[in-house]
Amino acid sequence: MKRRVLAALLTATMLVGMFAACGGGGGTGDDSGGADSGSSAEAGGSDAGTGGDETPADDGASSGEKVKITMWWGGSDSKAEAWCDYIEESVEANCPNIDMEVTPIAWSEYPTKISVSLAGGTGPDILACGCLMLANFDTTEHNFMRLDDKLDGWDGWDDIYPNMIENGRVDGEFVGVLFPELRPYFWRKDLFEAAGLDPESPPQTLEEIYEYAEKLTVVNEDGITEQAGFQVATAGSCDQPLWAFMNIEGVDSIWDDEFNLRLNEPEVVKCVEMYNDIIQNKICGSIDSFDISGSFFVNGMAAMSLNDSCNNVINMKENMDWENVGYACPPGDLTGTYGSFIVINNATKHEAEAIEAWKVITSAEAMMKNAELVGYVPTRKSTEADYLAMDPDFNAVLLEMLPKARMYGVSNYDFVYLRDTCLNPTFSRMFVGELTPQECIDEIIRLYDEERTAN
Repeated sequence: MKRRVLAALLTATMLVGMFAACGGGGGTGDDSGGADSGSSAEAGGSDAGTGGDETPADDGASSGEKVKITMWWGGSDSKAEAWCDYIEESVEANCPNIDMEVTPIAWSEYPTKISVSLAGGTGPDILACGCLMLANFDTTEHNFMRLDDKLDGWDGWDDIYPNMIENGRVDGEFVGVLFPELRPYFWRKDLFEAAGLDPESPPQTLEEIYEYAEKLTVVNEDGITEQAGFQVATAGSCDQPLWAFMNIEGVDSIWDDEFNLRLNEPEVVKCVEMYNDIIQNKICGSIDSFDISGSFFVNGMAAMSLNDSCNNVINMKENMDWENVGYACPPGDLTGTYGSFIVINNATKHEAEAIEAWKVITSAEAMMKNAELVGYVPTRKSTEADYLAMDPDFNAVLLEMLPKARMYGVSNYDFVYLRDTCLNPTFSRMFVGELTPQECIDEIIRLYDEERTAN
């Protein structure tokens, strides 16, 4: 495939971008997703090249030759590669004037590559961007094209769920379509039965989750949790179970519209306290204690899970006794979403062609193909019948969750700092008993507010 050729060129392209970013003070080089990257020149000035294409902007389009449009996709396994092949073929079939090249990139490398390439003006024309870091990659210099006035007559305005359109806005402006990753409530029916619980009735409140988890937990004589009653993150992504707990308690954002943290609200304090109790009482052990790949739940070592990606369902069906897995919408009227936005680089030299390709990638047909190959949930109402036909029981749960799925709040330029510098390290201090839950909350707010004041 053409992608294999592009992959060989990618290393050289990224080295150019890295030096450009370092020279301009842009790329962070960590997993923050470029939270502080990009000066006005770096973030997409008129002289910035994209996709390693040094061709003048009007070449190809004016000469009648095909225009090369490049895209990056997060993920590098066989499923991701099949999806990238599909994008190439579909865009070229629908847009004969475009030569499409799509590169799958491992998640471990992807955030840094995006940050460095956007800062250095070497990014692709189109890219998939992790949803929570959308604003951080965009930066205040607007790396991503604003699309409100560029999509007259686009069928997505009416076909895509309104909450998903809103999720795609930064500073109130629409920048991309989300391919969402929703997170249902999973449980092991056999472990429920062994603990004397009804395998067809999962817990319905935060208190019931804890009660069930206590009964389902198995700790060996050495104090190691061999079977987690309820799987939660113990480091690195503590925001995710916290957000799930907040949704169950009816809290609809981690920060308000002015970006002030809501952690001191009584419902959120309750969630932090429960999270800490789960760790202190060994209801979920640290995954570092075991030589396994993936989550406790996927490895059969947890009885319940709320933070297990539905994208993993493809792997779960292949590697677990799927008939023994229960699933349902999380308790409450709210649910979170993760996933990837499809956005257009503001520095593209071929705006019209990039928008053409973007429309094909975000079409109903493409969303259904992605659901088949990768596992993201299609957000178009017109796909509902076909999506249900793929897996009537499980996909019905996801479609029930879809209209109420939301991110942590309005897109926040300080999210990566909040997660990586304030929340995760401070939760770790709470987990080892260095801080009480209230002290943990106060410290997170202090660090976050200090950063906002400094900037």
